[in-house]
This record gives sequence, structure tokens and C-alpha cells, in this order.
Amino acid sequence: MSNWRPPVVARYDDIKGVSSNTGTWVTSGSANTKGATVSLGSAAFDSDGFFLTAGAGNGWNTMLDLSLDSGASDLLVSNYYLPNSSSLSQIWGTTWFPVPVKSGATVYCRTGSGTAAIVTTVSLVGCKGSIGYQQRFSRAVGLGNDLSSTVAPEIANGGSGTWGTFQQIAASTADHYAALMVAFDNDQVNTGVNQDITVTLGIGASGSEKTLAIVRGGRLPAYFAFPSAPQLLFVDVPSGSRLSAKAQAATTSSGNDLALSILGLVA
Repeated sequence: MSNWRPPVVARYDDIKGVSSNTGTWVTSGSANTKGATVSLGSAAFDSDGFFLTAGAGNGWNTMLDLSLDSGASDLLVSNYYLPNSSSLSQIWGTTWFPVPVKSGATVYCRTGSGTAAIVTTVSLVGCKGSIGYQQRFSRAVGLGNDLSSTVAPEIANGGSGTWGTFQQIAASTADHYAALMVAFDNDQVNTGVNQDITVTLGIGASGSEKTLAIVRGGRLPAYFAFPSAPQLLFVDVPSGSRLSAKAQAATTSSGNDLALSILGLVA
């Protein structure tokens, strides 16, 4: 007899930010600068989290903020690097954020890209109830991104099944994270070899890293690395921690280095 039980979801909100079956257009500012905030709509009830769907076009890497105010100071999600957003075709992805939103609260969005005036289409669906687990978080924070050039941290894989060296993601985390969300990115390279990739996340001083988590994914010959939807990893990362990552793949031909889109979840 199976022990599986369905997740308890009491209610889904209406989709926020969709008009005529198109998400809300959010336009970046000048190159590597975030644009103005745009309202996506207000929550109809107290939600336990939300699904974010975003499509970034034109082949430019893009970061996204979600906030509860038009000044983007009360942040729900900050500096989320949209995985594979630098691909040469519009990329769509949906991400579950276990971050509550109160009834009546308006959610705003702003984006920044590697060039000026890049449009990202964005929408949200709120959810009340458990989706497989009970944990909730106050906010999600992008880690290791270079805001001056709007890029995610690059990880060089080793060749022929060997591990690359640990690459630093964060020298000292600003918050205590009770979980991480991790996705693979094509590192702004639209060529590559079809292969599996394994990434080890490490915590600790350089040369003394301890394994924090392991994520499996891969590269396709062009455009995409996967998993492109962030994987939720329940790990404990105290504030002030040094985070790093290393990768292993079958080959190291040009374009096979990857980047990681990483979010820390604050309890």
C-alpha cells in the first residue's frame, strides 16, 4: 500500500499580471541597470507562496526583483537571475517560491538586463496550502551574481569525468539561509556539447570546502542548460558562510562551462 498522500492545497489565486493571455511587460533600464517597478496585481487572500512565470527575450541575460512596494525596498525576491535568459530565443520558466503574501498586498516587479530596454513578461499565481512541504520563508535572495554586468556566477567543469576546482559563489553570506534554490544556466554561450553535468555546492574556507548539496543536470548542444527551474534544497547556511561550487562533465570543449542561478531562502 502506498504511503503517498496528495499535497494539501486549499486554493489557487487568479493569475496576476495577465491581460489578453499575455504577461505583464516589465522593461529593464539602461544596460545593467534595473528599470521602473510595474504592478502585477494584488493577492485575493493570504497565500503561502506563489508561482512566478517569466519570459525573457532578445537573448540578453536578465535579473528580476519582486517587492511589496513600488520603491522596491520591501523585497520578496531580489536579484533572481533568470536561467538561460541569454539564449537567442525567448525563454519561459515557472518557479515556485514558498514566500507568503498577505491578502490585498500588491506585488511589484522590476528587471535589469545586459543591454537597455529588454522586455520580460511576468505573471504570478498565489497558492494557499502545502505543496509537498510546510516550510515557508520571508524572502529569496540571489547569490553570487555580478550586478555590474548582469551575469550569474560561472562554474568551470573538469574534463573526462574529473572535477573542476571550487569556484567561489559568495565570500560571506549576508543572511542565514534555511534553503537554497539552484538552477543551471548556459553561461551566455549558445553552443556546447550534449552531456550530463554534476555540480557540488560547498561551504567553508578555500581548500577546506565541505559538501553542502549535489545537483545533477546537463547541457544541450545549443542554448540550454538544465534544470532551468530552480531546485529547492533544504540546507543550513549560517550568515557569514563562504559558498562555492565545482562541476564534473564528460568533456571541456568550448562553451561547456556553465553558470548557476542560486537563491538563498531566509527563514
